[in-house]
Amino acid sequence: MSIEKDIKSKGFLISQEKVYVNLIFTGFRLYANSNQFFKTYGLTEPQYNFLRILRGSFPSKMEMQNIQSRMLQPYSNTTRLLAGISVEKLVRTSADSKDKRVRLCMITAKGLRLLEEIDTSLKEHCNAQIQLTEAEMTTLNHLIDKLRAAL
Repeated sequence: MSIEKDIKSKGFLISQEKVYVNLIFTGFRLYANSNQFFKTYGLTEPQYNFLRILRGSFPSKMEMQNIQSRMLQPYSNTTRLLAGISVEKLVRTSADSKDKRVRLCMITAKGLRLLEEIDTSLKEHCNAQIQLTEAEMTTLNHLIDKLRAAL
């Protein structure tokens, strides 16, 4: 289906506007679908992203500021996200020994097990959401990277 049909539009002034609207509309749809997927594991997409980042640094600890800089949504409230996943014992925090104001985070064994459980289902979810050939995905990723580089 075309973006015009999806948003019931008669058209766009210029091609760039169509690309802009199409990316935003599609991004929100993907995000909503992702949130529904992660909800089945008791997480939001930003919480999953937080855990994914910590898994990438495991077994090392990470500073909250470093986690914030890697989030897919740069304006995520990492303190609030941490509170939600700490209650579930998915993350352990501590104060830095040199600077007590700095919070260090490390994913727990329980958090790693949850991500392992999610991994298999996530592959299936992504395959269902993005039904493109390898060549199409390579081209699309290249074009999106090029667009983002200009922003």
